[in-house]
Amino acid sequence: MIIEIPRINHGTPPGICIPADCLTITLRGVLWRTKDPTMAAERETFGTHELAMVLSHFDIGVITAVQEFPRGAKRAPKLVLKTSKGEFLLKRRPPGPGSDMEKVKFTHQIQLSLAAQNFPLPHLQGTRGDKNSMLILDETIYELFEYIEGENYDAT
Repeated sequence: MIIEIPRINHGTPPGICIPADCLTITLRGVLWRTKDPTMAAERETFGTHELAMVLSHFDIGVITAVQEFPRGAKRAPKLVLKTSKGEFLLKRRPPGPGSDMEKVKFTHQIQLSLAAQNFPLPHLQGTRGDKNSMLILDETIYELFEYIEGENYDAT
């Protein structure tokens, strides 16, 4: 489900409103609505506090739109963020063996090596200040990638 975020120009203060059909958040003058709550059990989602904390660690500019990216592992929520500095994909690694920091570090080293050789791939975005390729908060790994529009591979 794609949800465009309109700008709020009338000075609405940051807050949270929960109507019957969606969760609405106003952060820094941007209105954001999540997917239909009846789908919440199907896929993991980002909490509002979690999202604010995670995004504060990246220099991505002003967020103008947020779109859920319901692909891949259901336990690894992903969002496409449209910002004043481009489009990005935010991913939270699910707990478990695939989220071992050493494995994530290894995959990031491969991606960074390929990027250094101008291989076309979505570039990892570093955190503010220290430019780490992953953010670890409360033992949870978050990754931010440049978002590149694409389509599924047809193996036929």
